[in-house]
Amino acid sequence: DFISRFKSEMFQDRVYVLTPKGEVVDLPSGATPLDFAYHIHSEVGHRCRGAKVDGKIVPLVYQLKSGERVEIVTAKQPAPSREWLNPHSGYLKSARARSKVRQWFRAEDYDRNVATGRSILERELQRLGASGTNLEKLAQRFGKARLEDFLEVIGRGEIGPTQLSAAFPEQAAGQGQDGAPEGILKLQAPKAEGGTRGVRILGVGNLLTAAAGCCQPLPEDPVIGYVTRGRGLMIHREDCPNFLRLKQESPERVIKVDWTTREKDVFKAQIQVQAVNKSGIVKDVTAVFGEEKVPVISVRTSVEGKSGVLHIGLVIEVTSLAQLGRVLSEISQVPGVLEASRKTS
Repeated sequence: DFISRFKSEMFQDRVYVLTPKGEVVDLPSGATPLDFAYHIHSEVGHRCRGAKVDGKIVPLVYQLKSGERVEIVTAKQPAPSREWLNPHSGYLKSARARSKVRQWFRAEDYDRNVATGRSILERELQRLGASGTNLEKLAQRFGKARLEDFLEVIGRGEIGPTQLSAAFPEQAAGQGQDGAPEGILKLQAPKAEGGTRGVRILGVGNLLTAAAGCCQPLPEDPVIGYVTRGRGLMIHREDCPNFLRLKQESPERVIKVDWTTREKDVFKAQIQVQAVNKSGIVKDVTAVFGEEKVPVISVRTSVEGKSGVLHIGLVIEVTSLAQLGRVLSEISQVPGVLEASRKTS
Protein backbone atom coordinates (compact mmCIF):
# COMPACT_ATOMS: atom_id res chain seq x y z
CA ASP A 1 0.00 0.00 0.00
CA PHE A 2 2.84 2.37 0.89
CA ILE A 3 4.67 1.57 -2.36
CA SER A 4 1.58 2.11 -4.52
CA ARG A 5 0.82 5.42 -2.75
CA PHE A 6 4.47 6.50 -3.19
CA LYS A 7 4.36 5.74 -6.93
CA SER A 8 1.07 7.58 -7.28
CA GLU A 9 2.43 10.70 -5.59
CA MET A 10 5.70 10.53 -7.48
CA PHE A 11 4.09 10.39 -10.93
CA GLN A 12 1.06 12.60 -10.42
CA ASP A 13 3.05 15.73 -11.34
CA ARG A 14 4.38 14.20 -14.57
CA VAL A 15 2.89 13.21 -17.93
CA TYR A 16 4.40 10.67 -20.34
CA VAL A 17 3.65 11.17 -24.01
CA LEU A 18 4.90 9.54 -27.19
CA THR A 19 6.75 10.88 -30.21
CA PRO A 20 5.56 9.82 -33.70
CA LYS A 21 8.23 7.07 -33.50
CA GLY A 22 6.87 5.79 -30.18
CA GLU A 23 9.61 7.20 -27.94
CA VAL A 24 8.50 8.22 -24.45
CA VAL A 25 8.89 11.87 -23.43
CA ASP A 26 8.68 12.85 -19.73
CA LEU A 27 7.07 16.29 -19.15
CA PRO A 28 5.65 18.19 -16.16
CA SER A 29 1.92 17.93 -15.55
CA GLY A 30 0.08 20.62 -17.51
CA ALA A 31 2.69 20.60 -20.29
CA THR A 32 1.58 21.68 -23.76
CA PRO A 33 2.59 20.66 -27.29
CA LEU A 34 4.93 23.65 -27.22
CA ASP A 35 6.67 22.25 -24.13
CA PHE A 36 6.97 18.96 -26.00
CA ALA A 37 8.50 20.73 -29.03
CA TYR A 38 11.16 22.49 -26.94
CA HIS A 39 11.93 19.24 -25.11
CA ILE A 40 12.69 17.59 -28.46
CA HIS A 41 14.96 20.43 -29.64
CA SER A 42 15.19 24.21 -29.34
CA GLU A 43 14.85 24.62 -33.11
CA VAL A 44 11.71 22.49 -33.16
CA GLY A 45 10.22 24.76 -30.52
CA HIS A 46 11.29 27.96 -32.29
CA ARG A 47 9.72 26.76 -35.57
CA CYS A 48 6.59 25.24 -34.01
CA ARG A 49 3.38 26.45 -35.67
CA GLY A 50 0.89 23.76 -34.67
CA ALA A 51 0.44 20.30 -33.22
CA LYS A 52 -1.46 17.05 -33.61
CA VAL A 53 -2.38 14.77 -30.72
CA ASP A 54 -3.39 11.24 -31.70
CA GLY A 55 -3.77 12.49 -35.26
CA LYS A 56 -6.06 15.42 -34.43
CA ILE A 57 -5.06 19.09 -34.61
CA VAL A 58 -5.03 20.75 -31.18
CA PRO A 59 -4.22 24.31 -30.01
CA LEU A 60 -0.74 24.96 -28.65
CA VAL A 61 -2.23 25.58 -25.20
CA TYR A 62 -3.73 22.06 -25.07
CA GLN A 63 -2.66 20.22 -21.89
CA LEU A 64 -1.16 16.85 -22.76
CA LYS A 65 -2.21 13.60 -21.08
CA SER A 66 -0.14 10.50 -20.51
CA GLY A 67 -0.21 8.00 -23.37
CA GLU A 68 -0.99 10.54 -26.10
CA ARG A 69 1.05 10.60 -29.30
CA VAL A 70 2.26 14.10 -30.22
CA GLU A 71 3.34 15.42 -33.62
CA ILE A 72 4.67 18.95 -34.13
CA VAL A 73 3.95 21.02 -37.26
CA THR A 74 6.89 23.32 -38.03
CA ALA A 75 7.61 26.26 -40.32
CA LYS A 76 10.81 26.76 -42.31
CA GLN A 77 11.91 29.81 -40.32
CA PRO A 78 12.00 30.21 -36.52
CA ALA A 79 9.54 32.79 -35.21
CA PRO A 80 8.70 32.42 -31.50
CA SER A 81 6.07 34.74 -30.07
CA ARG A 82 6.66 36.91 -27.00
CA GLU A 83 3.15 35.87 -25.97
CA TRP A 84 4.56 32.40 -25.25
CA LEU A 85 6.39 33.96 -22.28
CA ASN A 86 3.18 35.19 -20.68
CA PRO A 87 2.43 32.68 -17.89
CA HIS A 88 -1.27 33.57 -18.07
CA SER A 89 -1.47 32.60 -21.74
CA GLY A 90 -0.90 28.90 -20.99
CA TYR A 91 1.53 28.24 -23.84
CA LEU A 92 4.43 26.96 -21.74
CA LYS A 93 4.52 25.07 -18.45
CA SER A 94 8.23 24.27 -18.37
CA ALA A 95 10.67 26.89 -17.06
CA ARG A 96 13.30 25.31 -19.28
CA ALA A 97 11.19 25.95 -22.39
CA ARG A 98 10.54 29.58 -21.37
CA SER A 99 14.27 30.03 -20.86
CA LYS A 100 14.91 28.86 -24.43
CA VAL A 101 12.38 31.38 -25.77
CA ARG A 102 14.03 34.20 -23.79
CA GLN A 103 17.44 33.19 -25.13
CA TRP A 104 16.10 33.37 -28.68
CA PHE A 105 14.76 36.90 -28.17
CA ARG A 106 17.99 38.04 -26.50
CA ALA A 107 19.93 36.77 -29.52
CA GLU A 108 17.49 38.49 -31.90
CA ASP A 109 17.77 41.79 -29.99
CA TYR A 110 21.55 41.43 -30.01
CA ASP A 111 21.67 40.90 -33.77
CA ARG A 112 19.34 43.85 -34.38
CA ASN A 113 21.47 46.11 -32.16
CA VAL A 114 24.63 44.97 -33.95
CA ALA A 115 23.11 45.92 -37.32
CA THR A 116 21.94 49.30 -35.99
CA GLY A 117 25.31 49.93 -34.37
CA ARG A 118 27.16 49.12 -37.58
CA SER A 119 25.02 51.63 -39.49
CA ILE A 120 25.62 54.35 -36.87
CA LEU A 121 29.37 53.69 -36.74
CA GLU A 122 29.76 53.74 -40.52
CA ARG A 123 27.85 57.03 -40.73
CA GLU A 124 29.95 58.64 -37.99
CA LEU A 125 33.25 57.43 -39.46
CA GLN A 126 32.24 58.82 -42.84
CA ARG A 127 31.31 62.16 -41.24
CA LEU A 128 34.67 62.30 -39.47
CA GLY A 129 36.60 61.28 -42.59
CA ALA A 130 37.86 58.16 -40.83
CA SER A 131 36.24 55.42 -42.94
CA GLY A 132 39.49 53.45 -43.14
CA THR A 133 39.70 52.95 -39.36
CA ASN A 134 40.55 49.49 -38.05
CA LEU A 135 37.26 48.62 -36.33
CA GLU A 136 38.69 45.82 -34.18
CA LYS A 137 41.27 48.18 -32.67
CA LEU A 138 38.62 50.86 -32.21
CA ALA A 139 36.45 48.34 -30.31
CA GLN A 140 39.41 47.55 -28.02
CA ARG A 141 39.84 51.27 -27.26
CA PHE A 142 36.28 51.18 -25.91
CA GLY A 143 37.01 48.11 -23.80
CA LYS A 144 35.36 45.55 -26.11
CA ALA A 145 37.34 42.49 -27.15
CA ARG A 146 34.84 41.58 -29.90
CA LEU A 147 33.74 43.95 -32.65
CA GLU A 148 30.16 42.62 -32.47
CA ASP A 149 29.93 43.52 -28.76
CA PHE A 150 31.16 47.03 -29.59
CA LEU A 151 28.56 47.43 -32.33
CA GLU A 152 25.84 46.07 -30.04
CA VAL A 153 26.38 48.72 -27.35
CA ILE A 154 26.40 51.42 -30.05
CA GLY A 155 23.10 50.09 -31.38
CA ARG A 156 21.71 49.99 -27.82
CA GLY A 157 22.63 53.66 -27.34
CA GLU A 158 25.29 53.24 -24.65
CA ILE A 159 27.96 54.64 -26.97
CA GLY A 160 26.85 57.56 -29.11
CA PRO A 161 28.29 59.89 -31.77
CA THR A 162 29.78 62.17 -29.12
CA GLN A 163 31.90 59.38 -27.62
CA LEU A 164 32.87 58.16 -31.08
CA SER A 165 33.95 61.65 -32.12
CA ALA A 166 36.09 61.92 -28.99
CA ALA A 167 38.09 58.91 -30.23
CA PHE A 168 39.17 60.97 -33.27
CA PRO A 169 40.32 64.33 -31.86
CA GLU A 170 42.29 65.28 -34.98
CA GLN A 171 39.33 64.72 -37.30
CA ALA A 172 36.97 66.50 -34.92
CA ALA A 173 39.36 69.45 -34.65
CA GLY A 174 39.34 69.79 -38.43
CA GLN A 175 35.61 70.42 -38.43
CA GLY A 176 35.80 73.95 -37.08
CA GLN A 177 36.08 75.62 -33.69
CA ASP A 178 32.67 74.45 -32.57
CA GLY A 179 33.23 70.85 -33.68
CA ALA A 180 30.65 71.00 -36.47
CA PRO A 181 31.39 70.54 -40.18
CA GLU A 182 31.18 73.70 -42.24
CA GLY A 183 27.61 74.54 -43.17
CA ILE A 184 26.08 72.66 -40.24
CA LEU A 185 24.12 74.59 -37.62
CA LYS A 186 25.33 73.68 -34.11
CA LEU A 187 22.44 73.29 -31.67
CA GLN A 188 22.37 73.82 -27.96
CA ALA A 189 20.68 70.88 -26.29
CA PRO A 190 16.98 71.40 -25.50
CA LYS A 191 16.29 71.93 -21.82
CA ALA A 192 13.00 70.80 -20.31
CA GLU A 193 11.29 73.73 -18.60
CA GLY A 194 9.05 72.46 -15.81
CA GLY A 195 7.84 69.61 -17.99
CA THR A 196 6.20 71.93 -20.56
CA ARG A 197 5.90 70.90 -24.17
CA GLY A 198 7.68 74.04 -25.49
CA VAL A 199 11.23 72.72 -25.55
CA ARG A 200 13.41 75.55 -26.86
CA ILE A 201 16.94 75.66 -28.19
CA LEU A 202 19.06 78.49 -29.56
CA GLY A 203 21.03 78.26 -32.75
CA VAL A 204 23.20 80.57 -34.82
CA GLY A 205 21.93 84.15 -34.83
CA ASN A 206 19.50 83.53 -31.96
CA LEU A 207 17.32 81.46 -34.25
CA LEU A 208 14.54 80.06 -32.13
CA THR A 209 14.11 76.33 -32.74
CA ALA A 210 12.21 73.48 -31.13
CA ALA A 211 12.53 69.73 -30.75
CA ALA A 212 9.77 67.98 -32.71
CA GLY A 213 7.16 66.36 -30.48
CA CYS A 214 6.57 63.51 -32.94
CA CYS A 215 10.01 61.92 -32.58
CA GLN A 216 11.41 63.77 -29.51
CA PRO A 217 15.11 63.72 -30.49
CA LEU A 218 17.75 63.27 -27.80
CA PRO A 219 21.43 64.29 -27.88
CA GLU A 220 23.46 61.79 -29.90
CA ASP A 221 20.41 61.04 -32.07
CA PRO A 222 21.17 61.84 -35.72
CA VAL A 223 19.05 64.97 -36.27
CA ILE A 224 18.00 67.29 -39.09
CA GLY A 225 16.31 70.71 -39.16
CA TYR A 226 13.14 71.71 -41.02
CA VAL A 227 12.13 75.37 -41.44
CA THR A 228 8.43 75.63 -40.65
CA ARG A 229 5.97 78.38 -41.50
CA GLY A 230 5.71 80.64 -38.46
CA ARG A 231 7.26 78.24 -35.89
CA GLY A 232 10.93 78.61 -36.70
CA LEU A 233 13.26 75.65 -37.09
CA MET A 234 11.90 72.26 -36.00
CA ILE A 235 14.46 69.56 -35.08
CA HIS A 236 13.60 65.98 -36.06
CA ARG A 237 15.35 62.64 -35.89
CA GLU A 238 16.70 61.81 -39.34
CA ASP A 239 14.51 58.69 -39.51
CA CYS A 240 11.33 60.44 -38.30
CA PRO A 241 8.41 59.46 -40.61
CA ASN A 242 6.95 62.98 -40.39
CA PHE A 243 10.25 64.56 -41.41
CA LEU A 244 10.70 62.14 -44.32
CA ARG A 245 7.26 63.13 -45.60
CA LEU A 246 8.01 66.86 -45.19
CA LYS A 247 11.37 66.43 -46.92
CA GLN A 248 9.66 64.98 -49.99
CA GLU A 249 7.18 67.84 -50.10
CA SER A 250 9.63 70.73 -49.49
CA PRO A 251 13.29 69.64 -49.68
CA GLU A 252 14.46 73.27 -49.81
CA ARG A 253 13.36 73.73 -46.17
CA VAL A 254 15.80 71.11 -44.84
CA ILE A 255 18.83 72.37 -42.86
CA LYS A 256 21.70 70.29 -41.49
CA VAL A 257 22.09 70.53 -37.71
CA ASP A 258 24.07 68.91 -34.91
CA TRP A 259 24.07 68.80 -31.09
CA THR A 260 26.18 70.51 -28.49
CA THR A 261 25.16 69.59 -24.93
CA ARG A 262 25.59 71.34 -21.61
CA GLU A 263 25.86 69.86 -18.14
CA LYS A 264 22.60 69.33 -16.23
CA ASP A 265 20.46 69.52 -19.39
CA VAL A 266 17.53 67.12 -19.33
CA PHE A 267 15.35 65.81 -22.14
CA LYS A 268 11.93 64.26 -22.36
CA ALA A 269 11.70 60.72 -23.73
CA GLN A 270 8.77 58.35 -24.17
CA ILE A 271 9.20 54.66 -23.46
CA GLN A 272 6.83 51.73 -23.75
CA VAL A 273 6.91 48.55 -21.70
CA GLN A 274 5.06 45.28 -22.31
CA ALA A 275 4.72 43.09 -19.24
CA VAL A 276 2.79 40.28 -17.64
CA ASN A 277 -0.33 41.73 -15.99
CA LYS A 278 0.43 40.78 -12.40
CA SER A 279 0.22 42.51 -9.04
CA GLY A 280 3.13 44.86 -8.33
CA ILE A 281 4.61 44.90 -11.85
CA VAL A 282 4.08 48.68 -12.34
CA LYS A 283 5.75 49.34 -8.99
CA ASP A 284 8.69 47.10 -9.94
CA VAL A 285 9.13 48.91 -13.27
CA THR A 286 8.93 52.43 -11.81
CA ALA A 287 11.37 51.45 -9.05
CA VAL A 288 14.07 51.27 -11.73
CA PHE A 289 13.72 55.01 -12.36
CA GLY A 290 14.20 55.72 -8.67
CA GLU A 291 17.37 53.65 -8.60
CA GLU A 292 18.70 55.43 -11.70
CA LYS A 293 17.52 58.86 -10.39
CA VAL A 294 15.44 59.40 -13.52
CA PRO A 295 12.34 61.63 -13.06
CA VAL A 296 9.04 60.18 -14.27
CA ILE A 297 6.63 62.81 -15.66
CA SER A 298 3.66 60.58 -16.45
CA VAL A 299 2.57 56.92 -16.48
CA ARG A 300 -0.27 55.33 -18.44
CA THR A 301 -1.31 51.68 -18.43
CA SER A 302 -3.65 49.56 -20.51
CA VAL A 303 -4.32 45.84 -20.88
CA GLU A 304 -4.46 44.12 -24.26
CA GLY A 305 -7.80 42.35 -24.54
CA LYS A 306 -7.02 38.89 -25.96
CA SER A 307 -3.52 38.34 -24.64
CA GLY A 308 -3.89 40.11 -21.29
CA VAL A 309 -0.47 41.75 -21.79
CA LEU A 310 -0.02 44.95 -19.78
CA HIS A 311 1.18 48.00 -21.72
CA ILE A 312 2.92 50.72 -19.69
CA GLY A 313 3.63 54.07 -21.37
CA LEU A 314 5.92 56.51 -19.56
CA VAL A 315 7.30 59.98 -20.18
CA ILE A 316 10.63 60.46 -18.41
CA GLU A 317 13.51 62.95 -18.28
CA VAL A 318 17.03 61.77 -19.11
CA THR A 319 20.38 63.47 -19.56
CA SER A 320 21.55 61.47 -22.57
CA LEU A 321 20.77 58.68 -24.98
CA ALA A 322 23.24 56.49 -23.10
CA GLN A 323 21.29 56.95 -19.85
CA LEU A 324 18.08 56.03 -21.65
CA GLY A 325 19.77 52.88 -22.95
CA ARG A 326 20.83 51.88 -19.43
CA VAL A 327 17.32 52.44 -18.08
CA LEU A 328 15.74 50.31 -20.83
CA SER A 329 18.30 47.57 -20.19
CA GLU A 330 17.48 47.57 -16.45
CA ILE A 331 13.72 47.48 -17.09
CA SER A 332 14.16 44.51 -19.43
CA GLN A 333 15.64 42.55 -16.52
CA VAL A 334 12.61 43.10 -14.25
CA PRO A 335 10.76 39.77 -13.75
CA GLY A 336 7.55 39.82 -15.75
CA VAL A 337 8.71 42.40 -18.31
CA LEU A 338 8.45 41.08 -21.88
CA GLU A 339 9.86 44.09 -23.74
CA ALA A 340 11.00 47.67 -23.06
CA SER A 341 11.72 50.17 -25.84
CA ARG A 342 11.87 53.84 -26.70
CA LYS A 343 8.88 55.33 -28.50
CA THR A 344 10.14 57.58 -31.27
CA SER A 345 7.02 58.31 -33.31
